[in-house]
Amino acid sequence: MIYATDGQWLFDEYREAIVAQGKEVILVGIDEGPLDRRLIDYTSPGSSDYYQFLVTEFLPFFESYCRVDPEERTICGTSVGGLLVGLVLLMDDVEMPFFKNYLSFDGSFWWDPDYLDQLEQTRFEASSTLNATLFLSSAQGAFNNNGVVNEFENRLNARSYLGLSILRRSYDVDHGDVAGPSFREAVEILF
Repeated sequence: MIYATDGQWLFDEYREAIVAQGKEVILVGIDEGPLDRRLIDYTSPGSSDYYQFLVTEFLPFFESYCRVDPEERTICGTSVGGLLVGLVLLMDDVEMPFFKNYLSFDGSFWWDPDYLDQLEQTRFEASSTLNATLFLSSAQGAFNNNGVVNEFENRLNARSYLGLSILRRSYDVDHGDVAGPSFREAVEILF
């Protein structure tokens, strides 16, 4: 099960990648809602409430209609959606996380770095074990978040979280074109 933020833009491309690779995966495209609501829900401080909505209302409602292995959930996002994925990684339940795979494509980790640092510190203090796979990509074109994606990766690596596997990729495309190649490679590797 892959929950994809910004489904209003990316669902068709992601679906085509899954079909082309012959993967047996359920794709759930999550629309941002009202115009630019993503700038509230995918960033701080709104991301905390949005995460609670996802795990206490949206996932249970949706999964009541589908047979889902709760240990095989994936969340993915691009840009501020990629930031949300990083925040969810740090907010997810320490003992029983809702997600196994976190796919962050050219995440906007420059957004409220103090919040991100505090959230990561709090997560590390809760447990140095983080059983998850993080597919972390960035664009290399003229417009990209490569520098802040590197900083996020370096921070996680410096902690040496037990159980955390980081798959780092970069693509010679601009920010707006990074989702397609990132998703295709992540799906090929993880599923």
